[in-house]
Amino acid sequence: MSPSSSPRPLNADLPVAQLPDDILLDIFKTYRADCYELETSADDPSRYDWLRVAQVCHHWRLLFVNTSSMWSDVSFPCDPTLSANMLRRSGEAPLAIRWDRHTWTEDECNKILAPQLHRVRHLELTTQRGATEAFLRACASSPPNPHLTFLRIGLRVPRSGCTVEPSGLLTGTGAPNLRTFILVFDKPLSLRGISFTARLARLVLHQNRGARGPAADWYTLLASAPHLRDLWLHGILPDTRAPQPLALPHLAKLDVRDTPARVAHFLASIHTPAVRHTLLDCRHGPGGTAQGELAPAIAAHLRDATGAPPFTELAYAESTLENDVGVRVVLAARAGEERVRRLDVEFRYADADAQRVPHFVSALPLGGVTRAELTVLGSGEQLPSAVARPEDDYAAWRTAFGGMRALEELVVHSHCWEFADDHFLGRNGLRQVFPRLQSVRTDEDTEWKM
Repeated sequence: MSPSSSPRPLNADLPVAQLPDDILLDIFKTYRADCYELETSADDPSRYDWLRVAQVCHHWRLLFVNTSSMWSDVSFPCDPTLSANMLRRSGEAPLAIRWDRHTWTEDECNKILAPQLHRVRHLELTTQRGATEAFLRACASSPPNPHLTFLRIGLRVPRSGCTVEPSGLLTGTGAPNLRTFILVFDKPLSLRGISFTARLARLVLHQNRGARGPAADWYTLLASAPHLRDLWLHGILPDTRAPQPLALPHLAKLDVRDTPARVAHFLASIHTPAVRHTLLDCRHGPGGTAQGELAPAIAAHLRDATGAPPFTELAYAESTLENDVGVRVVLAARAGEERVRRLDVEFRYADADAQRVPHFVSALPLGGVTRAELTVLGSGEQLPSAVARPEDDYAAWRTAFGGMRALEELVVHSHCWEFADDHFLGRNGLRQVFPRLQSVRTDEDTEWKM
């Protein structure tokens, strides 16, 4: 596909024709980004519908053709003639290259990607291990690239592949201004030889399966990026704590997904005074005795934030042979306080396993909560036995949530309304458990004034 102009002249009466060229270019680039983000295959020609903009009128064509940045965002695979034309027209403008291809050869890397490495500003590469190694070799032989600010590598390793060792992945690129690095991989990752630029602000490491690297290497890796503001660590946490606390003074958002024990070790190893939003997903393994470690670690994490009020979201689950019990807890605290001010709880239960949820919640620092939102999810309309016997089982639930002595507002969502109305949240029980409670709202738009 190559753009060609329409014989129609510019219609000067159209409002869009009166827009300044810089605004028109911003509109064109936004449309280009939308086309690339469509849920289509990488070789779908509709990804290049944005080129049709150049066919609207002579003015738009001239603006389009003579602006090198309009040609500097290339998504592969695409027609070789088109890609060559785009790279040529882009001149020396910093490039954004998206390469989403399961199989590609080292020869393709050398001919297409390697010659452009010196001016790439945004690179997304999703391919197999051999091709990634070819890319790393090309990076190692290239001069430093001051333009590269975004690097995403999706690494697919064949089943017969061994441990991934992306040594020199960043040091080899010589990218002193790299701001975002995302690495998605599906095999064990070796952290040896990796270090980050001090300018790195966002780091995402996502491992689908496999073992972790040595804990010392792992914490050394994070220490090389002291200015991180956004940190996502999925399935890669070490099994032990850091030998000494790791300071991340600028970190504002933390997204951690692993087993409860590893999450607890990690929280106990970091100092994050500026954190505002924390997401903890502990559904990646059995909890066991880690409950006793996780709740204090969460409390200390909240207290550690001396800046803006932190927002901590915890997704927690324990797996048994037959059932899966989970609780999703959202905590909000004042700066520098261990006491939680707002609590949102969503839990799923299955028969007797439901008792594990209140035992975990009771370990959280809930004495300062003034607003709570409770969501109960069961199986259909039938209550599990552990919830249907309040005389036997509700002591644990009342103890868990009864720690919220400052509670003033309660919102309840449940399709198992017997639980919320007749048993745990009956009006008399509410008065006993929450002495300061002023109102209760339910899914049935019912509001009780206490």
